[in-house]
Amino acid sequence: MTTPATGKIHPDGYVALDAVAMGAPYVLRAGEAQHYLAHGGLRSVLARSEDTHGDLGIFVNSGGPSRATIPHYHRHTTEFIYVLEGTTRVWLEDKEGDNRLVDDLQPGDFVLLPVGWVHAWAFTGTRNRYLAANSPGGFEKALGMLNPEQQTSLKDLRAMEETVDVVWLPEWDFFQGADAQYAPVPMASESGD
Repeated sequence: MTTPATGKIHPDGYVALDAVAMGAPYVLRAGEAQHYLAHGGLRSVLARSEDTHGDLGIFVNSGGPSRATIPHYHRHTTEFIYVLEGTTRVWLEDKEGDNRLVDDLQPGDFVLLPVGWVHAWAFTGTRNRYLAANSPGGFEKALGMLNPEQQTSLKDLRAMEETVDVVWLPEWDFFQGADAQYAPVPMASESGD
């Protein structure tokens, strides 16, 4: 489906939240959301900071097996993942490198991603889906800024840091040993080398 206002191709069930929300109550039926294609899967925004007076963002991520997201952290945002289907591997570490957690989350499992903790995730099952939320809202905007065709460039990720509470750390060393298979696609350096 192509959205006339943007010309972007969106998956079936696409609902422009600007048309139904903006602080008013609304209902989304099964499969409806403000959908984006990114990181080899579907990112479905259910509520944004604009809809919750800045308090909350809610989204569902789904897709097949994937490489990990680029490690990152949030200065002011707490996030969670609640697995609905499949397996999601998460990596978390405090910025000092003193505490590390790597875990495979199954349906019904929950992980809290606190402010300041570096984290990444990858889908490791064949069919995967999780519910996530961030508070305060705003990080969900990043989903619409990701390149749907390929890995988002480091230049674009750095630009995203100007408007979204995220700091990208592509060199963070999460992916060692058996986890090397999940390492994100290597990125060009910031200087373009």
